[in-house]
Amino acid sequence: MHPGEHDRRVAALVHTALLASIGVYGVVLVFLRAELAPQNARSEPFTSLFAVFSAIGVAQFAGASLVGRKLLASARSGALERVRRYFLIRAAAAEVIALYGLILGFLGAPLSQVLALFGISIAALLACAPGKEAWEEALRRAKPTLS
Repeated sequence: MHPGEHDRRVAALVHTALLASIGVYGVVLVFLRAELAPQNARSEPFTSLFAVFSAIGVAQFAGASLVGRKLLASARSGALERVRRYFLIRAAAAEVIALYGLILGFLGAPLSQVLALFGISIAALLACAPGKEAWEEALRRAKPTLS
């Protein structure tokens, strides 16, 4: 096994669990809405809250990606540790977008808005997946070049 492959597999497992949790959020929301819908019928517009959550989520993911790239270039710890953190920080930021969708769903927002945030989260998680090629590229970035 290639050195660091174990770390990549662990990061991939965590990444997969975060991706699967979005489905769990959906199931929780279905049950919650089935139980609370008759009691909590509100007709408030959620468009502005959806826009705010979307903007914050995308900005957080972009910021985490920037921080992750800076982390790769630093010499604070070993290359493998920096690469693992790079992928986990980005995955956590992508997951938060789905949590915003869950919050909107708890507040009674339209299903389309909730699903949109879930979709953005899934897309971000897929974009930052620790595949073999992405892992190798991150390792190349993390290893200092000797001049």
